Amino acid sequence: MRFSYSARVDLSSQPLSPGTYSIRAAVSSRGKSASDSLRIVVPAGEGPFGRPLVFRRGPATGPSYAPTSDRRFRRAERLRVDVSVDPEIETITAVLLGRNGQPLAVPVALGERDENGTRYVTGEVVLAPLAVGDYLVEFAAGGARAGPGVLVAFRIVP
Repeated sequence: MRFSYSARVDLSSQPLSPGTYSIRAAVSSRGKSASDSLRIVVPAGEGPFGRPLVFRRGPATGPSYAPTSDRRFRRAERLRVDVSVDPEIETITAVLLGRNGQPLAVPVALGERDENGTRYVTGEVVLAPLAVGDYLVEFAAGGARAGPGVLVAFRIVP
């Protein structure tokens, strides 16, 4: 029997300090049980961006975006990247880059939201105009607190 579960922990009232953490979860019902453990590394804040989260939307997910760790996409899908941003950053840009690092004419639709006190920037790309190959979405910060940007690599497969 295979178990699948997800959990979301709200740490907005007390953010985690940089370091390594272990989480252990156990579930039991009607004499059956399952447990799992997970190691999480919270990196020290380096620059204005947090770690990007990648989502997909397409025929398999319907109108909703689903989180994914697989960076292979089909042209019938959409890619969304969410990244937390330092609240003091004034401007943020996102651009789609080809394998050679040159900007492409395909737009990255930017959005912004505040979730439990954390500022997130969302970049969404329609993948239909892209050919099979490797691509990058680049987020860059502008203003006085600009620092290193974020690159998110993905591949279009047949």
